[in-house]
This record gives sequence, structure tokens and C-alpha cells, in this order.
Amino acid sequence: MEVFLKEATVCMPLFRNELFHDVVCKKAYGNVSSIWHFPGHIVITTNEGRKLFTFDCIPVALQQTFDQKFLDIPNLQSPLLDCLMLAEDIISLVDKQGHIQIWKFTEKCIWVPWGELDLCQSNSAEVVSVNYVRSIHQLVWCERRQSPASSSVSLSIPPQPQYCVCRRQLPPSFIFSKVSSLGPSSILLHNVLRCNIHAISQEALFISLMHDKSKVSVFMIFDFTEDVMTLYVGDKFITAEINDGIDFQEATLMCLSSLARMEPDQGDCGIRADEVEGQAVVLNSNGAVDIFAFSKYNVKKQLNKRTVQLEKCDIDSASAGQTFWFVHKQILGIVSGNVISLYSLRDGTKLGAVHLDDEFCAVRVIPSASPVFLAWILTPDQLYGLNGKDLSTKEVLSMPDKLPNDELLQTDILRLARLQERKSEGYSLALSEELQKLKEKWSSLGGLHQQSEVAQILAPHVEEYWRLEDLSKVLLEPDKQLLKRSSEDSSKAMVSALIDARTISRSGNHAKLLWLSQVYPQQLLECLLQGITFQNDTVDQNQLRQWQSLLGLDGGDLLQFEFVCRLLFHLEPAKLLQFAKCAELVSEQAVGVSAFVRKKHSLIYYKAACECLPDCQTSTDPRVAAISKAKLILATECDNCKEKALKCYLSHGLWSEAVELLREVDRMNKAERAGSKSPRLEVRESHLPALLHITMTSLAQNQVLSKYVTDLFDLMPNWKSFLSFSKVTTGRSEIRQQQLSSSTHDVFAAGDSAGIPLESVKSSLLDLVKRMDVK
Repeated sequence: MEVFLKEATVCMPLFRNELFHDVVCKKAYGNVSSIWHFPGHIVITTNEGRKLFTFDCIPVALQQTFDQKFLDIPNLQSPLLDCLMLAEDIISLVDKQGHIQIWKFTEKCIWVPWGELDLCQSNSAEVVSVNYVRSIHQLVWCERRQSPASSSVSLSIPPQPQYCVCRRQLPPSFIFSKVSSLGPSSILLHNVLRCNIHAISQEALFISLMHDKSKVSVFMIFDFTEDVMTLYVGDKFITAEINDGIDFQEATLMCLSSLARMEPDQGDCGIRADEVEGQAVVLNSNGAVDIFAFSKYNVKKQLNKRTVQLEKCDIDSASAGQTFWFVHKQILGIVSGNVISLYSLRDGTKLGAVHLDDEFCAVRVIPSASPVFLAWILTPDQLYGLNGKDLSTKEVLSMPDKLPNDELLQTDILRLARLQERKSEGYSLALSEELQKLKEKWSSLGGLHQQSEVAQILAPHVEEYWRLEDLSKVLLEPDKQLLKRSSEDSSKAMVSALIDARTISRSGNHAKLLWLSQVYPQQLLECLLQGITFQNDTVDQNQLRQWQSLLGLDGGDLLQFEFVCRLLFHLEPAKLLQFAKCAELVSEQAVGVSAFVRKKHSLIYYKAACECLPDCQTSTDPRVAAISKAKLILATECDNCKEKALKCYLSHGLWSEAVELLREVDRMNKAERAGSKSPRLEVRESHLPALLHITMTSLAQNQVLSKYVTDLFDLMPNWKSFLSFSKVTTGRSEIRQQQLSSSTHDVFAAGDSAGIPLESVKSSLLDLVKRMDVK
């Protein structure tokens, strides 16, 4: 058995990678509190569950939408307890006070609010755990209620909290319309202890009492299709109907003999549920694993419990509650230090152990909602996806071992996917022949009238695959004139011929441009810019048609514009900003509406150019590329664009450019104050301390502060010393969120530590104080 880790941004094509890096790696918004993974989405909370960020897999064609709306909540009223997927692309955020926010991810890849409700009937109640029953659209939660004070009880003894398990119904139409109300609340279980709720299928929930070393573990499975609860106490179990609610204490008394024989502290390593496999797994520090399986075949329910002993499993009982482990299908994995051990849930045999780097340290293990990954592992500075491979068969664990050999269309598509995977490992004649047979079969099915619903859905995608396959054959066939590289003229002709071939779809066109940009970047750039000049601040009217086609103003898209930006960034980064300016001029001329709308539309091109750029180190001139990128960020006029541009300069060591940007911000503030007496100008000026703080911290950390300290202090006319500057900056909320310090001890060197000694800037500080005193 072999396992390997990949960074989350490599595993999933997440949009907003830079923000993801700030949230997870740099912890710029506080420590990560919780992470949830859903198909195509990763939801993260920080700052003890009070800040929420959502990262989505968005197609490139939709990433440049001007009114893009992300599900980011900077300040939740109550810490977030859980995030549940109610339906495809519909999630609910449940906080500890029982408040629910429902959001939907639309076809335009934007999040829209879908409802805002409250679970609990009482304001003093607190939600302990919550889950969702898909088959009947019900929310089930464990609620903590404060017991009413009794006059017969001593006032010195505070009332003990009471717990109950409740449920409420979502309207069946919530998938298609917004949710405005919930059904009435009813109690499933009362007189119960604090418990956790896990979903093990679309019809059943697994409920367990929260672990207590001094108490016996009790587990329950609720089958909502038959309204039956099965309560497990050791090897004994009882069943009861749940129509009118169940008294937990009365139910457990029926298993009193089993309770007396059981030992406490079972399930001390926790519980993991697998809704796909229909099982809940309880791990004990002694290596024993209790597996509760729930399944239905031909409308007949099957419910069973079995126990397996893990082979050579060593778990420290003293820290069993902090054990990191996961369940994926029939595999159980334990992460201990830098070792990942895998076990079979069928018989407990050890499948293997993998030793990672000595520096590897897991902070949390997150269940995977995708069959491709075993789990997600969070470290202090990164989020990784965990894959597994069986060395005996060289198959990824999540892939089917064998594909059925029949004539169903679905099977052909699975076989096509398998052949494509094998082709990526190495192309052969046998693979080519088998692919050709599948293509011929697909062509023969094209005229059939009776096709399944699955076939109709998949048909456009399979057709697109064959188009791309034809393109790859044209590109790779050695005897074609298009691939002759004997001279510069032939390569230009080849690029021009491929660009002019517009018979394939947008995805095929994207694949074509991507290949050409890697093989012939200079020739492709010349071809895309043919008939266009952008060296001047004006646009030749005779070139408007070519410009409009390039910018997608003729009904097209921004695909070619993005490739031109990438190629300029790679080959001639100094020309990129001028190209974007010309694109803005063409846009303003083409959009014949109000000036506000024209300006709003033209800014799209700056934003598109900025977001499609790769890392600056991929450019032939990284320094100029970083400068161009920073200027593009400023041109977008988006929120915090000055701060983003400043960080771009600082991250690439462009100290002089960063200081010059601060001077420009200061000049703009002074000009605005001179031209207007509006009190709102004070708000705009207040951004300068934050920018100064970021700059001084970065310069100090890179040991170049003494070179620029005079220039920076000249930008502080309202403060008499560094200490007063520190007081102002740390009072800003946006600076506090960055968790940075501006104290003298943190910015300047102390003792033998590396940094800028205070003596090197002491004279400048004293001169500044004297000048302020004179004023």
C-alpha cells in the first residue's frame, strides 16, 4: 500500500488561490477552526468559528464575471457549529445558537442567500450537534436547555442543563425556491445526555453519547423510513418506535444487565461515519473497532454490528481523544506524527505504513466527500489531499478494480475514462486501436432514437472528447505539415493555420491555445496581435474590428485576451499595462451607454488581465513582471487595491517601488484634502497607517529598514514618534486582523537576534521628534 499527499490547490482547481494561501498557510485571518469538504467546494472557518471563507471550483469562462459573489462572512454573530449539504449546490450554515443560513451555488457560479431561519424555539437554548436526513428533508439536532430553578433545591447548586434530540421539516420545494419557514419542532429523544449526531445513509442517523471516561458508551441508530430506533448497549440491543418520542432513561433501563457488565471509556478515540458505505466506525485505544452497518436491499433493511481487532495497532490511551484517524470505504487510517498507518475494516489486517518527512505534523484530519481522496490533512502551514494506491494492482483505491464487459453506454464511458487514464501513463498502439473501436461504436449510436437519460446528458461531453482526440492526432502526427519545425516561417504558418481553424468548440479552442502557448509562445503572440498596435495612447480606428474580436465585444469571450496577457507577461511584461489601457479605450468606445457603465465595463479587462497571470517567476523578466502586475492591480480600482499592490512589491523585494507607492498615496490624500472640505476624506486617509505598518514590518524583517526609514518617517506628519505611530496602527481593525505587531521589540532587533538594530535608525528617530517639537 502506498499513500501520497498533494496540496489542496493542486488537487482541486480552486478559485482565489492567493486568498486560500493567506487563510490556510499564513493564517492572516486567525487560526483555522474547522474545514468542510463538499464536491467542488471547501469551506473554512477561522478565529474560533467567527470568520467564514468558501473556495469553489469555478470554470475559467466564469471567473471573470464582474459581479462575482463569494460566500465570505467576516463576522458571524455566533461561532459556526456545522456546515451541511442539503442538496446539490445547497448548503446550510448552523451556528451554536441554532441560527441557520442557507446558501445556493447557482449555474453562474455565484452564491445567493436561500433562507435564514432558527432551529430552536427558545433563545436560551444551544445546539450541540446537528445533521440532515436527506430522504425526508429533516434537520435533526441535539439541544441543550437550561433546567428551570427549583425552590426545593439549594441555591448553592446551579441547575443542571437538560439535553434532548429534536427535528424539524424543510419544505420539499426548498431545492427550487427560497426557504422562508420550517415545520414545527418535535422531540425524538428526551432525558438524554450530551450526544453527537452522524449521518450514515440518506434514511438513517447514528447518535452516540459524547465520550466520558467515567460512563458507559451507548449508541443509537434511527431509521426514519420506518420510524424505528435501535439502541445498542454492549452486545444487547432493543428497538422502539419514534413516532411520539422516546425517553432515553427508560430505554436504557431495559438494558440494565448489559450496562452492569460493560466497562466505561469505550470509543475513547472517537467515531467516524461514512454515509456512502452506510456505516459508523467506533475506534478504541486498545485497537478494537466496532462497525455499525446500515443498508437496504430490495426494500429490506439490514442492520448489523461487528467488531474487528486492528493488527499491530499502538494508540496511547492517555491521548486517545486527540488521535487523528479517518475512514474511507473499507479502509481505516491513523495519522501518528509523521506516520500514516492503513488497516482493512474487513479483518483488521494492516495494509501498510508510510513515513513522511520528519517536519510533517498533522493538526486535523478532515473527511473527504470525494471518492478520489482518502481524507484531507491540515498541517500548520498547508492543507493536503491524501491519495492511496494498491501496489499489487497499481490501482488508485477509489477506482473500480474491474470494469464490466457489456454493451451499456454507461459502461463504455467508464471504459473510455479508464483508457484515457492508461493513455496518460504511456501511449501504445493497442490503446489507440481500442479507442478507435469505442469511437466507431459511439458514431454508430448517434442515430439511435431510444437513449437513456444518462446517455443524453453525457452525449455532448463524449462528443467533445472525440473532437479533442482528433485535434491531438493532428498535432502529434509527424508527417503533417503543421508540425514541421524546419524554419521560423513554417512554425508561423502552422500557428496561423491552427488559429484560423474555428470548427471546434470553446474547450477545444482553449486546448489548442494552451498547447501553442507552451510550444510556440512568440509565434502565437504575433498571430493573436496581428493587425493590432498598442504602443500609443490612442487606438487606430481602422483596427477597431480586430480589437473587438480580441476583447470578445463581438459576442465572443475573453479567451484570446487572456492568452495575450499571459504571453506578454511571459515575453514582454513591460508592455502588458499599455495593452490593458488600449483594451480599456476600445471598450469605452464600443459600449455606448452612460459614463458610469462604460467605466464599470472597462475595468473588467484590468481585472481579467490581473487574475489570469501566472507567477512572476515564470516571466523572462520577473522584476518587470512584478511591477506590471502591481500596476495592473492598481488599475482595477478594486477594494484594497493599494494594499494588494504594495504586498506585490514587497513580496518580490521591490522596496523602492513600495516606498514610491506610499508617496503616491500620500500625494493623493493631500490633493483631495486641498480640493474638498468633505469630512469623508479623513476615512480615505486612514488607510495610510495600515500601508505604512505593512511596509515597515516587511522592511524590518528583510533587514533593509535602515535604508528607507527616513523616507517612511517623512510620510508621518501627524505623529511625533514611532511609539505614537505604533499606537495608531494597532488601533486599526484591518491591522489587528493581520496579527502583526508594530512594537519596538518586534520590529527592531533585541539581543543577538537577526534584524535591524535600533541604533541604526535612532538618529533619524530623534531628528524626527525634534522637528515635530519645533512645529
